[in-house]
Amino acid sequence: MIRTNITEYETKFKRTNENILSLPQKPRVRYTCADLFAGAGGLAVGFHAAGFRCRFFNEIDSQAATTFRENFPEATPFVCPIEELTAKKILSECDLHAEEIDIVVGGPPCQGFSIYAPKRSNNDSRNHLFKQYVRIVLEGIRPKFILMENVPGLVSLDNGKTLKAVQTAFEQAGYQVIFKILNAAHYGVPEERWRLFFLGTRLSHVRLAFPEPTHYSIRRPNFTGGRDMIFTDAVGEPPKGMLFKSDLVPPTTVSEAISDFPRNAC
Repeated sequence: MIRTNITEYETKFKRTNENILSLPQKPRVRYTCADLFAGAGGLAVGFHAAGFRCRFFNEIDSQAATTFRENFPEATPFVCPIEELTAKKILSECDLHAEEIDIVVGGPPCQGFSIYAPKRSNNDSRNHLFKQYVRIVLEGIRPKFILMENVPGLVSLDNGKTLKAVQTAFEQAGYQVIFKILNAAHYGVPEERWRLFFLGTRLSHVRLAFPEPTHYSIRRPNFTGGRDMIFTDAVGEPPKGMLFKSDLVPPTTVSEAISDFPRNAC
């Protein structure tokens, strides 16, 4: 387990490298979020950087939950199987009202959906945990927005019925939902990582859309059933001596991402 206290790290980094760079000020908290299947808090870190305050989280693994609590002490922890959790319990212990949370995020376990699983079957109990995410959200939390991520293999599982079930559940509850397979490399991350994202809202005046890529990627997708759900214009290396697209830049390398880190940063 890797335990990194964000505040202590930032303080140490700034102290040891004050003549090299200055950290950006912490974002002004404007919105609230909650994290289901939270793990150690990867999604929460991103939302924290965007100005969200995490109000509660759920995680079954106690070690991962300990890391999450170290970094987000204000978030109310629910360390238990999500099947045992109810919206009523969350609202009561967090002193929240229904519809008060701006967004609920989460990444249900994906081993059963993965194309690398030894055997993909709809009978795998992990394949149904996304229903618990849907239940918690619609049972009474009813955030303004929802964001759920998973592996692209979910698209082709059970001939697309699983994907359709997620979409239908939210739409029947009054949410408009869009989904797309995004590649981290298309946004400047030095990693070819494809993930399926669901984005939804119950606000009728909001038009949902995914951010356009800023980078192109070299590696082509290795999954089936969802290739029409990607930003196809950002996939593939441009012909030699030609520009790929005027507004897309080459993928970021690991060296470009971290080579300027001070040696004593950690």
